[in-house]
Amino acid sequence: MSNATQTDIFWSIKSFLEKSVRNRQVCDFIDFCALALGEVIGEEISHHIRLLRTFVVQNIFCEYFRIAREAPDAGNPAWAYVLPCLRAVSEIYPSVWNSLVAENICGLEALVDDLISLMIAMHGMLDIISETRRGNGALSVTVSARIYDFAIFAEHVEFYLRDGIHVGGKFLRRTHLIIQEPSS
Repeated sequence: MSNATQTDIFWSIKSFLEKSVRNRQVCDFIDFCALALGEVIGEEISHHIRLLRTFVVQNIFCEYFRIAREAPDAGNPAWAYVLPCLRAVSEIYPSVWNSLVAENICGLEALVDDLISLMIAMHGMLDIISETRRGNGALSVTVSARIYDFAIFAEHVEFYLRDGIHVGGKFLRRTHLIIQEPSS
């Protein structure tokens, strides 16, 4: 992807997310993400979708997670975007997982790399929630619940890959995903 294309994609998706939150149509954003970034059938396009998914997750979703972590008070507008991003990844990655387990070893490796990046960003948010204990209690519970849902999925992936699996006739052995509980 060229820089101009990345910039266009970044602003288009970021604007769509912000508009969806502002208009209380978050489900439209989540559906869009699931369709645009989820399971891909044809190998010709799957590489491009994988790059797009990684770009969106790392440069938009994880960035909102970082912004919320840097200013953890409930008044930070980033929290309004964190929840839709968490819901979107909860839709995207299980769909991708189901298609990759069948036979796509390169895609499976990229998925695990994305999961690790997401878990690190989410761990930072959990640290903030557990350390500050200030702000909106309902927001903290909701964010923690969404992160917990995603962590369960990541643990499922880690369990499945623990002893190595056969994917497309190849044997894949990955290192364990490190999922840490937030410090109390």
